[in-house]
Amino acid sequence: MSHYDALRGHLPSLYRPDYDDASREVLSLSPEAIIAINGTALSPGQRTGSGAAVVVQLAAPAAIESVVLDSQYVPENNLALELYHIVDGELYSRPNSVAPLRQYAATLTEPFTAASFAVTLIRPGLLTRYL
Repeated sequence: MSHYDALRGHLPSLYRPDYDDASREVLSLSPEAIIAINGTALSPGQRTGSGAAVVVQLAAPAAIESVVLDSQYVPENNLALELYHIVDGELYSRPNSVAPLRQYAATLTEPFTAASFAVTLIRPGLLTRYL
């Protein structure tokens, strides 16, 4: 064991996070929960799926800047949304954008451009919320 590996064992979890410190919990999201994209209401046919991810279909590619959720479908407000590109019918391996929910609305720091994308609702881990 090298000298650095021996020191690593003595560092607090903030510097060496355990899996539980940095993990996130994916919550169930229903299609009816997503009510607006960029301030424009969605029709029922534009959102499909259930469980972990909801797929949103727009008429044309658009720069997604905000997503509004219906408060009756969201258990709390200390959550975040992950937006994924869809590649060959599958979610991209990592989220392309993550935005915290504030008063049931998520505002993206940089626009996410897509015509079809997936949305997941997560409860960030303790370390992520702290940072």
